[in-house]
Amino acid sequence: MSRGLGDVYKRQAQKCSTWNIVLSGAQLDLLDRYAEILVDYNQKVNLTAITSPEGIEDRHFADSLLFAAQPEVTGKLVDVGTGAGFPGVVAKIFKPDLQLTLMEPTGKRVDFLKYLCGELGLTGVEFAKERAEEAARKIWREQFDIASARAVAALPVLCEYCLPLVKVGGRFIAMKGPEADAEAKAAALVRKIHCHCKKNIFKRTVFSVFQRCIQCERFEIKELPQCNHHIRKFSQMQPVQRILDF
Repeated sequence: MSRGLGDVYKRQAQKCSTWNIVLSGAQLDLLDRYAEILVDYNQKVNLTAITSPEGIEDRHFADSLLFAAQPEVTGKLVDVGTGAGFPGVVAKIFKPDLQLTLMEPTGKRVDFLKYLCGELGLTGVEFAKERAEEAARKIWREQFDIASARAVAALPVLCEYCLPLVKVGGRFIAMKGPEADAEAKAAALVRKIHCHCKKNIFKRTVFSVFQRCIQCERFEIKELPQCNHHIRKFSQMQPVQRILDF
């Protein structure tokens, strides 16, 4: 256990308890090991600009756990543009029964993900070296119960990339931050072109959920249950500022 990173164990357990997220000792050990591997591997491959223990805990693990804790996150999950494995790998640690596909176009990052999952002993994980905009034209189309994406692109673009990957009735959860309102409005305009059943439902939440509409077999926007937290505000206004007040 690296100096400093071990403290993530205690802090993460304390914060998770305030969100009613219960992690076992084994899961906390895996997160701690994840942080160590991330920092070490980041010295040779650009994975993240966030390498401090507190940064990893707050900006990577915390929002990934809040995503993973949602009841909708079950079955076959594809994490689009997963990068260093957020939120997909954290979700797999939290819910080991998930069937996870990590989709990432950069070969060096895919190599990292394979190494990481091997070191963590995670099974039931598939690796897809694919660009999001091309994946739905291949074997991945309509293969998943749920798709996730974090800071890959603007929401209207993400809908075009991710919704074709899920089955009819499946869901796409976009993890968004301060610009969620504007992006959601733009995404809604895109959606109106495709959805003809007139069941147009959208309210802003921390996680925006888009469901493939069963009636017209296209797209319908739905609301994820409220999370009872506030969007976290960083003075730097960085793209990673997508989640919650701890």
